[in-house]
Formats: sequence, structure tokens, C-alpha cells
Amino acid sequence: MVKLEEDKRNKAKMEELKKGIEDMAQGKEVVGNEIRRPNCQTGTRMITIKTNVAEEDMSWVQSSAVGRLRERVDYRTVQSGLAREGIVVQIRIPEGMTVLVTLDLKEEIEVRLWVRLGEVLIHSWHMNTFKAIVGCWGEFLAIDRNTCRSERFDQANILVKVRSRAIIPSQVRIEVEGRQYSICVSMVEWEASCDLKAYTKGKEIIENDEEIHREIGSDDGGGGEEKVTTVERKQEAKCCKLIYQDNLL
Repeated sequence: MVKLEEDKRNKAKMEELKKGIEDMAQGKEVVGNEIRRPNCQTGTRMITIKTNVAEEDMSWVQSSAVGRLRERVDYRTVQSGLAREGIVVQIRIPEGMTVLVTLDLKEEIEVRLWVRLGEVLIHSWHMNTFKAIVGCWGEFLAIDRNTCRSERFDQANILVKVRSRAIIPSQVRIEVEGRQYSICVSMVEWEASCDLKAYTKGKEIIENDEEIHREIGSDDGGGGEEKVTTVERKQEAKCCKLIYQDNLL
């Protein structure tokens, strides 16, 4: 009788040991009589890895958003459409209809476009006036030929740099000799797609193969002498042609 009981206990232990071996083969962890299942797929174990990632290297995550397309479209079409609105983004497709949109903060502050000022009084037709107006919402860069030469006073075309086209007002008010006047503001075109030439302080900016300095004299009563000098810019792989004229604004 005693031997029979001992055989039963040995058989039970063998069954328990066999079951434990099977559980371990399936990726289960056996602690005493307790079976713990790992929080991972069968046959694998959890491994904790510590790594250091510089915060500045992941700053793009803070300016990104994940969305889902309602229908299939070419992401480049969406990207160019936003660019026309003054919003520069990078669009990527992680999978399927999911899109990752990253706002390019560096490019966002470098949106360059031409704006047109209408109904500017002759009394206030001056470079300082133009700079003061656009300085309220952007950065003054240059003016076009007609504005620079004062060849017409019905409009002034200004090249500006802004964060977004949306911040450009449709109207501003200035005070001249104690009276306030309204000036209309409208967008002409993006710099890249506009054929207007940029002038700044009497200099015409034209990207070309040489830099030309024209000095206008007054001794001969005509156009004066013209001196041409070719200068190559060291900081750029290309050269620029600049035309200096003293009789401009």
C-alpha cells in the first residue's frame, strides 16, 4: 500500500515536470507552481533597451501631424497646393491612406512674394513708407523697376518675406500731415513665378554671369560715363549682375 502511494506521487511529479517542459518550450515562464506568460509573441522574450536621443534631433516630431486621406490622391499635388497658400510642408505616406505632414519651420519663415500697394499718396511715395507698411507683418526685400524709378504712382510693387500669405492685410492706414489715408494691399505673385525685377536702394538684382556697376555722371548733361567692372562672388557658385544708378530713389 505504501509503495502504491509513492508510485502515484512519483507519477504526478513526472506529469508536472513534463508539463513544465512543454510550457517552457511554448515560451511560458514557470516559477514554482505558477506559470507566467510573457507580454510578447510565443517563442520570444521581452528585452528592455535604453538609448539616448537628442531632443533637437526629434524637433520635427513636434511640428508634425498624422492624418488619413478620404480618397487616394497624389501627395505631391497636396504639397504644391499648400505651397501656393504660403504653407511649406513635407508630406510622407507611412502606409495605406495614412499621411505624415511635417511643417518645415525653416522654409515657413522664408516665403517670398510680391505684394501691391494701391492708392499711395505722392506725399508719402518713399522707400521709408514702403518699409514701414510691410514691416508691420513681414520683411521688406526690394521694389520693382517702376516703383524704384517713380514711373507710375497708381501702384507700388514690393517684394516681401512673410511667415504666411494669410497674415497679409487687405488694407492699412497711414498718417500723412495729420490726416489718415487707407492703402490697399494685394498679392501679385510668388517671387519664383513672377517676372518683376527686384530693385533695392537703386540696385537692380539680376542673377547672371557678372556684376556690372554703372556710375551715372552729370558733367556731360547726358547719361554720363559708364564704368563696367566684373566681380565674382566668393560665397556662391554663381555670379550676380548689379546695376547701380545714382538718379534712382
